[in-house]
Amino acid sequence: MLTIGSIWFPVALLCFAAAQSLAVAMTFLALVGLGFMIQNATANTLVQSLVTDELRARVMAVYMLCFFGTTPFAAMMAGALAQAFGPARAIGLGAAIYLVLALFIWIKTPAVRRLET
Repeated sequence: MLTIGSIWFPVALLCFAAAQSLAVAMTFLALVGLGFMIQNATANTLVQSLVTDELRARVMAVYMLCFFGTTPFAAMMAGALAQAFGPARAIGLGAAIYLVLALFIWIKTPAVRRLET
């Protein structure tokens, strides 16, 4: 599920960036949200279930700090890109980078391609 969400999200975001009509853009934006929720819910579940009870709060604190703490910096970079190249190209570039990284991890880490308990 983590792999599916990690690939679904940027693909839908690329389609959203290329959309020319409002209806198509809204449809792809709904798919973007679904992919984002699949990826994030699975990641949160995995982190919480794989960490021991004694360390769970600390690990989740660092996880949330990394996740939400980088948001302002990413927003600043996205804004600069959008101002320089336009919003659609900035979204497309970010989605393309995300997709390349997700595929790289999928290819280089065989454990994410198989079900392990």
